[in-house]
Amino acid sequence: MKQPLIEAYPKAYFQRRLVYVMRNICVKVRVDDREAAMNNFKQVHQQANKTEAVKILHNFYAKWGRASYQRFKGNRIRYACIL
Repeated sequence: MKQPLIEAYPKAYFQRRLVYVMRNICVKVRVDDREAAMNNFKQVHQQANKTEAVKILHNFYAKWGRASYQRFKGNRIRYACIL
């Protein structure tokens, strides 16, 4: 069963991983800011190439890694693996 799923959905692992990263980000952001943070983070995976995605990811860190969201700073390395 695993092989047909891999053939039909070659990027399914990354999609699943992205869901977990987004869930972890949601926990670290205030309820009022969640929609905006998720919209910013989703932009990373909508880019055409990796260099643009990295640029958007750094913009995400710059915006959401401010003083009120210090918990993002320790997770940059972990979140970088999603690219």
